[in-house]
Formats: sequence, structure tokens, C-alpha cells
Amino acid sequence: SAGGTWLFIGSGDGGPLLPVLSDHLIYSGYNSKAVEDAIAIVGAMESIDTVVIATATRALFNLGVDDSIEGLPGSSTLEPALEGLDAAVRRIVSAGKHVVLLVDNPTLPPKEDCIDRTTSSALINRLLIRPSSRNCQLPLARHRQLSRKYRDLLLEIERRHPGNVSVFDATGILCDEAGGICSPTKGGRLLYGITDHISDYAATLVGRALNEFLASRRLDAGTSGVSP
Repeated sequence: SAGGTWLFIGSGDGGPLLPVLSDHLIYSGYNSKAVEDAIAIVGAMESIDTVVIATATRALFNLGVDDSIEGLPGSSTLEPALEGLDAAVRRIVSAGKHVVLLVDNPTLPPKEDCIDRTTSSALINRLLIRPSSRNCQLPLARHRQLSRKYRDLLLEIERRHPGNVSVFDATGILCDEAGGICSPTKGGRLLYGITDHISDYAATLVGRALNEFLASRRLDAGTSGVSP
């Protein structure tokens, strides 16, 4: 990124990572020690001044599926999700770092069901090719309705740490705000890879906007601000 470099910390062979510090049962399947170690390492590195946290809504709220967040509005796991993520953020902030919470991307059906595939044979097309799922496009208003509890959680954490936590939302990049639709493609290119993970193309778009956001923060803060 402009003015600095990125260090990526993700899951390894020890099990999946989730950036929460919590003993709650819903997080028992995640590698909590690795999260503790990662936060300690990042906190001790003076060269790191901004930490971007990205996590899947489905994992944070223990929804149990990876192709929908329909269960989120009725979820009963808001308190452990809020307190677990906030505990991680609080420890990072206490180490003198600024935290950016990256809003999770929309969750759509598997991209394999959202691509119109055809062959050069009209007969094969008639017999074997299925039309793309009618659920491939998610109305933006519906996405915001479903994700409201999650977004409110992020804003609450930002409120708890004034000046030390920012929320960055890339929904406008991944969805057509003018048309009010979230779809699996943009400009003819796939926005999603495996399940609800964004593609390399989408990651490039989001990363570019995130760098601009961080650069803007640095300029707004002046010489005493955080440098991305």
C-alpha cells in the first residue's frame, strides 16, 4: 500500500482463525491460541500501525451455512459476537494500533449455479445445461436488511473506541448501488471464488479502495496520524 506494506495473517494447518477473543461455546472449533499469538505478534511490531480485520458474518454469528445470511436477523448470538470481536479489537488498540473493520461482502449462491454455461452443441445444451439460479442476484435493500445486526455490531465497536477504530464498507464496489442489485459478476468478470469468498479480481478492487481510504485517513490526521 502507498506509504507502507501489508502483512497478511490468515488460517493455517492448526485450524480456522476467527478474530475473536472468547470462551463461548460457539467458537470452540476455532484456533483461539493462534489468534492470541497473532495479536501478540502484531502488537509487538512497532512497524505495524494499522490492523485491518476481515471476517465472515456467518462465522462471527455461527450461522452454520456459507451461502446465505438469512438466519442472521433471528440469531441469538449477538452478545458473544460483539464481545468476542470487541475483546480482540480492544487488545490491538491497547497496543497502540489503529483498527479498521472491513465490512463483509454480500453472500450469494455458489457461483457455479450463477454462470450460464453453454457448449458448441445445441443438443447437449438442451439436454444438460441448466439455467443459472434465479437467486443469483440479491437485492441490495435485502442484503442491508439481512446484515443490519452485523453492521450495527461493527458500528458499536467503532463507537466504543473513538478515533482508534474505523469501519470500511466496500459494498458499493461489490454491488450496483444505482440498480439496487448485488450480483456475482461485474463488467463480465466474477466477483466471487469459492463459496462466499471474493475473487482475486474483487479483492483487487476492494484493496485499491481500502488503500485510498487509509491514505485519506493519513492526510486527515496530518503528521500525527496513522500511516497505512
